[in-house]
Amino acid sequence: MRQKLGPALLVLSFFAVPALGASGDAPTTKNPRLPQDDARTRRVNMQLRQLAGELELSEEQKTRLKPIIETRMSEIRALRMDQSLDPQEKEVRLTSMQENYRSQLHSVLTSGQIQKLSELREKRRLASRETSTQKRKGKVLVDDEEQ
Repeated sequence: MRQKLGPALLVLSFFAVPALGASGDAPTTKNPRLPQDDARTRRVNMQLRQLAGELELSEEQKTRLKPIIETRMSEIRALRMDQSLDPQEKEVRLTSMQENYRSQLHSVLTSGQIQKLSELREKRRLASRETSTQKRKGKVLVDDEEQ
């Protein structure tokens, strides 16, 4: 009898374990999370960690910045999904959103952190331009070599 139960229990456990989920709790249908919600939460947390590392944010600043970052990401997503706007109008609205975000961000940061953030943004901007220039030069060289 024991030999017959072993394989049966193994088969049952094979189906039962995935149904329980990683935590071992029974699955619930209450408040299911969508994959994009998890991805959005990860992006918010990643941006918050990056800012915290670069600007040495206090716990209070992190707490105050999280909803600001969440709102910004939601607004940008909604703007991207809005098919009723032409590209120029989207650009105008995006610029307005960025200015609003920067204002909110500055209201939480100290003057030293604002200065450091400005310096970091400028470094990134210059690095991006350099990368773009190198890519264009590489394309020009490849195009010239093909002819």
